[in-house]
Amino acid sequence: MPASLYDILVDAVEVGLERQRSDGSFPPAHNGLYKEESTRVRTTANWALASLRAFELTENERYRCAAADALDYLASDEVRPSRRTFLCRLTPEKDLCNGLLGQATPILALARGGQVLESDEYLEIAADVYHHHSFDPSVALWDKIEVTGENLGIDRTFNHQLIFAASASPLAEHYESVADELEQFVRKLPVRMGVYRDGLVKHHLCTGLSETRLLSQTKSYWKLALGYLLYKRHHYPANSIRSKEVGYHSVNLFGLSILKRNFPNLDVWNHQKIIDAVNYSTTESYREQILELDRGLVNTPSGFHNAVCHTVFDIDDDRRDWWVREQLRRAYDFEQQELNRNAADPELQASNIYLISFLPDVTIPDSIRND
Repeated sequence: MPASLYDILVDAVEVGLERQRSDGSFPPAHNGLYKEESTRVRTTANWALASLRAFELTENERYRCAAADALDYLASDEVRPSRRTFLCRLTPEKDLCNGLLGQATPILALARGGQVLESDEYLEIAADVYHHHSFDPSVALWDKIEVTGENLGIDRTFNHQLIFAASASPLAEHYESVADELEQFVRKLPVRMGVYRDGLVKHHLCTGLSETRLLSQTKSYWKLALGYLLYKRHHYPANSIRSKEVGYHSVNLFGLSILKRNFPNLDVWNHQKIIDAVNYSTTESYREQILELDRGLVNTPSGFHNAVCHTVFDIDDDRRDWWVREQLRRAYDFEQQELNRNAADPELQASNIYLISFLPDVTIPDSIRND
């Protein structure tokens, strides 16, 4: 049995590479519980990130080559048919780019690939896709851009904006324009992030009425005004919305953590909203709700997300390790060496093993091995 978390990552990558096609891609998933027809972009980006970390840990050339092949696929015309944004889903009546969220992981994979493999080409492609997304400095938010280049307006889901920013953050040290826009977004987090009294992060972007009046002369006014009205309508969400927000809380914490790691010196990290959101993840109530959700540890990597948060925000190691162990105990098949035990979307969940890349090595006790 693997003795550590990094052993698990390398073992899972070894098994995962059996899925890789000759063009460098990996089998498509179906966006978890949403069951949307998807392309191979997301899973390929995830496995590229996992392979990059496996290469860093072992210096095994096989993992470097696998990562490069996956990144070459992400750089191909097949996934960027108009050389603008990535083609991520094929679901009728929905955008093909999957909003900002669909673009996030491939940007991150190419950016990390550029750093680890010392490739300017991968960095430039990641930056090119990023820069195709219009950034409005008056509101410090990005627009969704369809694969054709059509501007679809501001993505008003908070975690979409947050994960897009976090995924682009490795580019900040290479491109001043990226660093400047990301810092504007981070400084606006206390305004954009809605938090309930218990610390749970709200699903939609938070836009105060006074702010929309202030912005009435900008091109973004009507988009933000609509977002404000929709947000007010859901201010007291039904149980289903609350359940969704609980499920996505760890995603938000992961995004905040990556941004804090890359922009550590900003005062925003001491804001009470962020402190409350982090503290909520330490409560027994949150733990119980996560374990009861369909989108909990079996179908999402919430345990790894929370463990990253507890690492970056210096929560005690015991809490971090609990989330790691619980993620593995419920979702990792130690015999098959895959993170997809009982998952509704086994291809996506297996590829989420890449999240170990953001964690320190942790000793894995024999007691969590599944029967």
